[in-house]
Amino acid sequence: MPKWAAGLGSSISKIDGRWMVETPRGVVTVEFAPANTLGVLDHTVTLGDGTKIYMPMRVIANGEGAELVLTLYRQPGMGDAQFEHDAGLVQKDLATLKHLVEASRDAHG
Repeated sequence: MPKWAAGLGSSISKIDGRWMVETPRGVVTVEFAPANTLGVLDHTVTLGDGTKIYMPMRVIANGEGAELVLTLYRQPGMGDAQFEHDAGLVQKDLATLKHLVEASRDAHG
């Protein structure tokens, strides 16, 4: 996650099984669904004030590759500009992840 999720914050580390992320609004935690063979990477982001944001994410087999599907929900009271900003950060992070996966695949045949 530290290699591709720069949009979350400036510093990402794993402590006691939870990802801790330093953001401009304080430290947030990210907890993923337990490891599984179904491609479920759902995670919950917990903000400093205790607000929990659920983010469904799935890896779905597609031929010899895969599709990654992430749902970004607009949070209550969030304006259009903030939602578009958040969506842009997520899109950039997913593009980085795609690049890393493809580079690793190419390097390992």
